[in-house]
Amino acid sequence: MHTVHRIGAGAIGGFLIVFGIAGLVQRPAMLASDGLTVLGLSTNGLLSVLSLLVGAILTGAAVRGGPTSSMVCLALGPVFLLSAIGNIFVLGTSMNMLGFSLPNVMFSLAVGAVLLVLGAYGRVSAVLPPDNPYVEARAASAPALDAARADRHELSMAHREEPGPGSSSGVRRE
Repeated sequence: MHTVHRIGAGAIGGFLIVFGIAGLVQRPAMLASDGLTVLGLSTNGLLSVLSLLVGAILTGAAVRGGPTSSMVCLALGPVFLLSAIGNIFVLGTSMNMLGFSLPNVMFSLAVGAVLLVLGAYGRVSAVLPPDNPYVEARAASAPALDAARADRHELSMAHREEPGPGSSSGVRRE
């Protein structure tokens, strides 16, 4: 299962590193609102540097493996999705600080969705196998959760009022 997280994070991280290097080699203006085209995507200096940084984070998470790569994917997926949503509103304006174009927006949406699926793979399901490492982690913290639930139940029972004299209990008496 962790192999899926590692391969996914490594592949996306590797592409972002290649994209960032290819962008920086062309020496684009740092904050150009209409960037140069590299590997089918638009870029400027800032986007190239950010791509290198995020690519390094994803690649490092892939090398570290295990739950780290899963958590990094789960954390960066929404960042890519929010970036796509935010940048679609600034396309063609001077506020387009990352030099995005429509293909960049589509790429960010796709990568964000893939990162979310990769990060959630094997973690989120109605029925996880007992040997799943995330089930084992939950089982280790289950006594603490059970104690917290019991405390909440006792509190709710203590605050529940009993019907007093003269109050209606919902039963009709004749």
